[in-house]
Amino acid sequence: MDTTFIYALSDPRTSKVRYIGKSNWVEKRYINHLYAASRPNPSFHVFRWIRQLLDLGLKPGVEVLLEVPYKNWQEAEKFMIAHYKQFCDLTNMSEGGDGDCLTDESIEKIRQSHIGRKHTKEHRENNSKSKMGNIPWNKGLRGIYSEETLEKMRGRVKSLEEREKSSKVHKGRIKSIEEVKKISEGVRRSSYIMGLRKPVYKLDKDTGEILGDFISITEAARQHFVVPKSIGNCICGRSKTAGGFRWRFV
Repeated sequence: MDTTFIYALSDPRTSKVRYIGKSNWVEKRYINHLYAASRPNPSFHVFRWIRQLLDLGLKPGVEVLLEVPYKNWQEAEKFMIAHYKQFCDLTNMSEGGDGDCLTDESIEKIRQSHIGRKHTKEHRENNSKSKMGNIPWNKGLRGIYSEETLEKMRGRVKSLEEREKSSKVHKGRIKSIEEVKKISEGVRRSSYIMGLRKPVYKLDKDTGEILGDFISITEAARQHFVVPKSIGNCICGRSKTAGGFRWRFV
Protein backbone atom coordinates (compact mmCIF):
# COMPACT_ATOMS: atom_id res chain seq x y z
CA MET A 1 0.00 0.00 0.00
CA ASP A 2 1.57 3.27 -1.16
CA THR A 3 -0.81 5.83 0.41
CA THR A 4 -3.11 6.17 3.40
CA PHE A 5 -5.65 8.71 4.62
CA ILE A 6 -5.88 11.29 7.40
CA TYR A 7 -9.55 11.81 8.29
CA ALA A 8 -11.64 13.94 10.65
CA LEU A 9 -14.80 13.29 12.65
CA SER A 10 -16.99 16.34 13.25
CA ASP A 11 -19.91 17.19 15.51
CA PRO A 12 -23.12 17.48 13.42
CA ARG A 13 -24.50 20.11 15.85
CA THR A 14 -21.61 22.57 15.47
CA SER A 15 -19.76 21.26 12.37
CA LYS A 16 -16.51 21.51 14.36
CA VAL A 17 -13.87 18.81 14.11
CA ARG A 18 -13.61 16.67 17.26
CA TYR A 19 -11.24 13.89 16.21
CA ILE A 20 -8.35 13.36 13.78
CA GLY A 21 -7.28 9.86 12.76
CA LYS A 22 -5.46 7.76 10.17
CA SER A 23 -6.84 4.80 8.25
CA ASN A 24 -6.20 2.83 5.10
CA TRP A 25 -9.98 2.28 4.77
CA VAL A 26 -11.86 5.27 6.16
CA GLU A 27 -15.38 3.85 5.70
CA LYS A 28 -14.53 0.70 7.66
CA ARG A 29 -12.75 2.70 10.35
CA TYR A 30 -15.85 4.90 10.71
CA ILE A 31 -18.04 1.83 11.25
CA ASN A 32 -15.60 0.54 13.87
CA HIS A 33 -15.82 3.88 15.69
CA LEU A 34 -19.62 3.61 15.84
CA TYR A 35 -19.44 0.01 17.02
CA ALA A 36 -16.93 0.75 19.78
CA ALA A 37 -19.01 3.71 20.97
CA SER A 38 -22.18 1.59 21.11
CA ARG A 39 -20.64 -0.92 23.54
CA PRO A 40 -21.24 -0.51 27.31
CA ASN A 41 -18.88 1.86 29.11
CA PRO A 42 -16.73 3.08 26.17
CA SER A 43 -13.18 3.64 27.39
CA PHE A 44 -11.75 6.37 25.17
CA HIS A 45 -12.82 10.01 25.09
CA VAL A 46 -13.66 9.89 21.38
CA PHE A 47 -15.98 6.89 21.93
CA ARG A 48 -17.76 8.60 24.84
CA TRP A 49 -18.34 11.65 22.65
CA ILE A 50 -19.73 9.50 19.81
CA ARG A 51 -21.90 7.68 22.36
CA GLN A 52 -23.45 11.01 23.39
CA LEU A 53 -24.33 11.67 19.74
CA LEU A 54 -25.79 8.19 19.30
CA ASP A 55 -27.97 8.68 22.38
CA LEU A 56 -29.34 11.82 20.70
CA GLY A 57 -30.01 9.96 17.46
CA LEU A 58 -27.05 11.62 15.72
CA LYS A 59 -23.85 10.41 14.11
CA PRO A 60 -20.53 12.21 13.65
CA GLY A 61 -19.63 13.54 10.24
CA VAL A 62 -16.58 12.04 8.53
CA GLU A 63 -14.27 13.73 6.03
CA VAL A 64 -10.98 12.77 4.41
CA LEU A 65 -8.50 15.60 4.98
CA LEU A 66 -5.38 14.26 3.29
CA GLU A 67 -4.13 11.36 1.21
CA VAL A 68 -0.44 10.96 2.02
CA PRO A 69 2.39 8.50 1.27
CA TYR A 70 2.24 5.71 3.83
CA LYS A 71 5.78 6.38 5.05
CA ASN A 72 4.80 9.98 5.97
CA TRP A 73 1.47 9.39 7.75
CA GLN A 74 2.88 9.98 11.27
CA GLU A 75 4.09 13.49 10.42
CA ALA A 76 0.84 14.30 8.58
CA GLU A 77 -1.35 13.16 11.47
CA LYS A 78 0.73 15.11 14.01
CA PHE A 79 0.52 18.24 11.87
CA MET A 80 -3.27 18.02 11.44
CA ILE A 81 -3.88 17.38 15.15
CA ALA A 82 -1.67 20.33 16.14
CA HIS A 83 -3.43 22.51 13.55
CA TYR A 84 -7.00 21.73 14.62
CA LYS A 85 -6.18 21.88 18.34
CA GLN A 86 -5.72 25.63 17.92
CA PHE A 87 -9.43 26.21 17.36
CA CYS A 88 -11.24 22.91 18.02
CA ASP A 89 -11.81 20.87 21.18
CA LEU A 90 -10.34 17.58 19.93
CA THR A 91 -10.98 14.28 21.68
CA ASN A 92 -7.55 12.93 20.64
CA MET A 93 -5.62 11.83 23.71
CA SER A 94 -2.23 11.70 21.97
CA GLU A 95 -0.25 14.02 19.74
CA GLY A 96 -0.62 11.62 16.80
CA GLY A 97 1.70 9.41 14.81
CA ASP A 98 1.98 6.83 17.56
CA GLY A 99 -1.07 4.56 17.35
CA ASP A 100 -2.80 4.41 20.73
CA CYS A 101 0.08 5.80 22.83
CA LEU A 102 -1.04 8.53 25.22
CA THR A 103 0.81 11.72 26.08
CA ASP A 104 2.10 12.23 29.62
CA GLU A 105 -0.55 14.92 30.09
CA SER A 106 -3.38 12.56 29.11
CA ILE A 107 -2.02 9.79 31.35
CA GLU A 108 -1.87 12.19 34.30
CA LYS A 109 -5.46 13.36 33.65
CA ILE A 110 -6.68 9.76 33.63
CA ARG A 111 -4.74 8.98 36.80
CA GLN A 112 -6.13 11.98 38.63
CA SER A 113 -9.70 11.16 37.55
CA HIS A 114 -9.42 7.67 39.11
CA ILE A 115 -7.92 8.71 42.45
CA GLY A 116 -10.42 7.90 45.22
CA ARG A 117 -13.00 6.73 42.71
CA LYS A 118 -15.27 3.89 43.82
CA HIS A 119 -17.93 2.10 41.84
CA THR A 120 -21.43 2.25 43.27
CA LYS A 121 -23.20 -0.91 44.37
CA GLU A 122 -25.60 -0.55 41.43
CA HIS A 123 -22.67 -0.31 38.99
CA ARG A 124 -21.05 -3.45 40.43
CA GLU A 125 -24.32 -5.38 40.21
CA ASN A 126 -24.94 -4.29 36.61
CA ASN A 127 -21.38 -5.22 35.69
CA SER A 128 -21.84 -8.64 37.26
CA LYS A 129 -25.14 -9.24 35.44
CA SER A 130 -23.66 -8.21 32.08
CA LYS A 131 -21.00 -10.92 32.42
CA MET A 132 -23.30 -13.73 33.57
CA GLY A 133 -23.47 -16.54 31.03
CA ASN A 134 -20.37 -15.42 29.12
CA ILE A 135 -18.15 -18.26 27.93
CA PRO A 136 -14.53 -17.86 29.16
CA TRP A 137 -12.14 -17.53 26.23
CA ASN A 138 -9.96 -20.38 27.57
CA LYS A 139 -12.74 -22.82 28.48
CA GLY A 140 -11.86 -26.36 27.39
CA LEU A 141 -8.40 -25.46 26.10
CA ARG A 142 -5.65 -27.93 26.93
CA GLY A 143 -1.98 -28.12 26.08
CA ILE A 144 -0.36 -30.98 24.17
CA TYR A 145 2.49 -31.60 26.66
CA SER A 146 2.36 -33.63 29.86
CA GLU A 147 3.53 -32.15 33.15
CA GLU A 148 6.61 -34.39 32.97
CA THR A 149 7.52 -33.05 29.53
CA LEU A 150 6.91 -29.45 30.59
CA GLU A 151 9.19 -29.95 33.60
CA LYS A 152 11.96 -31.24 31.33
CA MET A 153 11.53 -28.28 29.00
CA ARG A 154 11.71 -25.81 31.88
CA GLY A 155 14.96 -27.31 33.10
CA ARG A 156 16.63 -27.45 29.67
CA VAL A 157 19.33 -24.75 29.44
CA LYS A 158 21.68 -24.52 26.47
CA SER A 159 25.40 -24.44 27.21
CA LEU A 160 27.53 -21.45 26.25
CA GLU A 161 29.12 -23.49 23.45
CA GLU A 162 25.69 -24.39 22.02
CA ARG A 163 24.52 -20.78 22.14
CA GLU A 164 27.66 -19.51 20.40
CA LYS A 165 27.35 -22.19 17.70
CA SER A 166 23.69 -21.30 17.08
CA SER A 167 24.57 -17.59 16.96
CA LYS A 168 27.30 -18.12 14.33
CA VAL A 169 24.97 -20.17 12.12
CA HIS A 170 22.28 -17.45 12.03
CA LYS A 171 24.47 -14.33 12.15
CA GLY A 172 24.08 -12.23 9.00
CA ARG A 173 21.76 -14.77 7.38
CA ILE A 174 18.79 -13.29 5.51
CA LYS A 175 15.72 -15.49 5.26
CA SER A 176 13.97 -15.84 1.92
CA ILE A 177 10.32 -14.89 1.47
CA GLU A 178 9.43 -18.61 1.29
CA GLU A 179 11.17 -19.29 4.63
CA VAL A 180 9.41 -16.35 6.32
CA LYS A 181 6.01 -17.56 5.06
CA LYS A 182 6.78 -21.12 6.19
CA ILE A 183 7.79 -19.95 9.69
CA SER A 184 4.71 -17.75 9.96
CA GLU A 185 2.41 -20.61 8.94
CA GLY A 186 4.18 -22.92 11.40
CA VAL A 187 3.65 -20.49 14.27
CA ARG A 188 -0.05 -20.15 13.42
CA ARG A 189 -0.53 -23.93 13.24
CA SER A 190 1.45 -24.65 16.40
CA SER A 191 -0.65 -22.08 18.26
CA TYR A 192 -3.74 -23.94 17.09
CA ILE A 193 -2.35 -27.36 18.09
CA MET A 194 -1.33 -26.17 21.56
CA GLY A 195 -4.80 -24.85 22.23
CA LEU A 196 -3.88 -21.18 22.02
CA ARG A 197 -6.33 -20.75 19.15
CA LYS A 198 -9.72 -22.30 18.54
CA PRO A 199 -11.13 -22.80 15.03
CA VAL A 200 -14.49 -21.19 14.24
CA TYR A 201 -17.38 -21.82 11.86
CA LYS A 202 -19.00 -19.11 9.75
CA LEU A 203 -22.79 -19.61 9.58
CA ASP A 204 -25.56 -18.14 7.47
CA LYS A 205 -27.34 -15.60 9.69
CA ASP A 206 -30.81 -16.82 8.63
CA THR A 207 -30.51 -20.58 8.06
CA GLY A 208 -27.55 -21.41 10.31
CA GLU A 209 -25.89 -23.31 7.44
CA ILE A 210 -22.11 -23.66 7.79
CA LEU A 211 -20.47 -21.56 5.06
CA GLY A 212 -16.83 -21.98 6.02
CA ASP A 213 -14.30 -22.52 8.79
CA PHE A 214 -11.22 -20.63 9.96
CA ILE A 215 -8.24 -21.55 12.08
CA SER A 216 -8.97 -18.79 14.61
CA ILE A 217 -11.13 -15.76 15.38
CA THR A 218 -8.26 -13.49 14.33
CA GLU A 219 -7.96 -15.17 10.93
CA ALA A 220 -11.72 -14.95 10.36
CA ALA A 221 -11.75 -11.28 11.34
CA ARG A 222 -8.82 -10.51 9.03
CA GLN A 223 -10.54 -12.04 6.01
CA HIS A 224 -13.89 -10.34 6.71
CA PHE A 225 -12.47 -6.89 7.62
CA VAL A 226 -14.02 -6.80 11.10
CA VAL A 227 -12.48 -6.50 14.54
CA PRO A 228 -11.87 -9.90 16.26
CA LYS A 229 -13.85 -8.75 19.29
CA SER A 230 -17.04 -8.51 17.22
CA ILE A 231 -16.78 -12.21 16.27
CA GLY A 232 -15.98 -13.10 19.87
CA ASN A 233 -19.05 -11.20 21.07
CA CYS A 234 -21.20 -13.08 18.56
CA ILE A 235 -19.87 -16.46 19.74
CA CYS A 236 -20.46 -15.55 23.38
CA GLY A 237 -24.01 -14.37 22.66
CA ARG A 238 -23.48 -10.66 23.26
CA SER A 239 -24.41 -9.92 19.63
CA LYS A 240 -26.33 -11.81 16.95
CA THR A 241 -23.99 -11.35 13.97
CA ALA A 242 -20.56 -10.05 13.01
CA GLY A 243 -19.73 -9.02 9.47
CA GLY A 244 -23.17 -10.17 8.34
CA PHE A 245 -22.75 -13.76 9.57
CA ARG A 246 -23.26 -15.87 12.69
CA TRP A 247 -20.25 -17.56 14.29
CA ARG A 248 -19.48 -20.44 16.65
CA PHE A 249 -16.52 -22.51 17.74
CA VAL A 250 -15.87 -25.77 15.89
